Amino acid sequence: MRQRIRRAAEVLGLPEDMAEQIAQPRRVIELNLLIEMDDGSRGLFQAWRVQHNSTRALQGMKGGLKVSAGQSADETIALAAGMTIKNSLVGLPLGGAKGAISADPRALSEGEKERLIRRYALEISPDLGSPGNWIDVPAPDMGTSAKDMAIFADTISRLHGGFTPGVVTGKPIEIGGIPGRVKATGHGVAHITSLAIDLDGARCLVSGFGNVGQFAATGVESNGATVSAIIDPFLGGVLLNPAGISCAELADFLSTNGRSATSFVEFAENFEGHEVIDVDELLRALDSMPIDVFLPCAAPQSVHSDFAAALVSAGLKIVVEGANSPLTPSAELVFAAAATQIVPDVLANAGGVVCSYLEMSKAASMTLPTETETLTNVSSILTDAWARTTEYNCRYNLGNDLRLTADTVAVADIAAVHSLRGIF
Repeated sequence: MRQRIRRAAEVLGLPEDMAEQIAQPRRVIELNLLIEMDDGSRGLFQAWRVQHNSTRALQGMKGGLKVSAGQSADETIALAAGMTIKNSLVGLPLGGAKGAISADPRALSEGEKERLIRRYALEISPDLGSPGNWIDVPAPDMGTSAKDMAIFADTISRLHGGFTPGVVTGKPIEIGGIPGRVKATGHGVAHITSLAIDLDGARCLVSGFGNVGQFAATGVESNGATVSAIIDPFLGGVLLNPAGISCAELADFLSTNGRSATSFVEFAENFEGHEVIDVDELLRALDSMPIDVFLPCAAPQSVHSDFAAALVSAGLKIVVEGANSPLTPSAELVFAAAATQIVPDVLANAGGVVCSYLEMSKAASMTLPTETETLTNVSSILTDAWARTTEYNCRYNLGNDLRLTADTVAVADIAAVHSLRGIF
């Protein structure tokens, strides 16, 4: 991330020290969270909150809270820097932040997870600001949910003597959330994809069928695309139907029957033309199954060079990053060598933070939009961000490098506010 910010600064002709000032995190908070486990033992979990950049934070710094195994300070800093870029790119008056707890949420009971979220909220509360002047506003991310945000808000509220739901976004609608929040990120991925390529008749492969992947898949499907395969190890591997998976029917099936490691098998048994294979079999199938669009919506760094090469051989035209940093460096090099377009995560999956900002705005105005109104507003803001990105791409002659282009748009705005505020 530091290198990306420096490259963008070079495009803009900014001084090196300003680039470094933008790249470096403002504050890194490292925590060790001690909670009681259900069996009476004590569990110790590492955690972080990174407040990366507050230059454009007219309404606070913004970024999600992850609960996932194997988290680190470096990854959290990089993700917080990504939020700085993302919020600036889409024109939100927010700085960038990110939080992480290193724990496997599937290994925690409901009670253990609640105690962990409450402990985290309690420990970082001094660094969040105060009601009416929040300087850092968390939101759901991988491994956290609207319910976790309700628990977080309740914990902070107890410290202030009154309910303070504005301390987080992504809350349940009953306590100040906004309709459309669950769909917003995936909806935005599909919308950006439709701006980047004509989806009518396009053949797609989707990785991950959680909140992001599900709504990205149903979104491109509604725009005329055919989703030929979906990869999700938590649902059973790879669901394949070269003639097209009905993503809407799959979503309904999962909603009715629940999600498990046998979900794809059960779906394939009930819907003709589908089969369940593993990733190695998919790599072989790509020899004879053309793919135009790839939507990686699963874990960070989950797409490797061999998979990228197979997609290139299948005729891949564009990658739209639904997840944060889904491509390994080697995979990105494969796509770059093949001149495959990559729409970066900071643009492609910004629908979630846009919706969070709308939640903040609607709370301030005491209004509640419909889901359709929320998603329409998300689409409008992302359309403007796409237009700015393509305009900068032409202005600076950046060719196929939309990642550098998006970073340049964001860094230009941050640098401009640095100069206006006189903090450089």
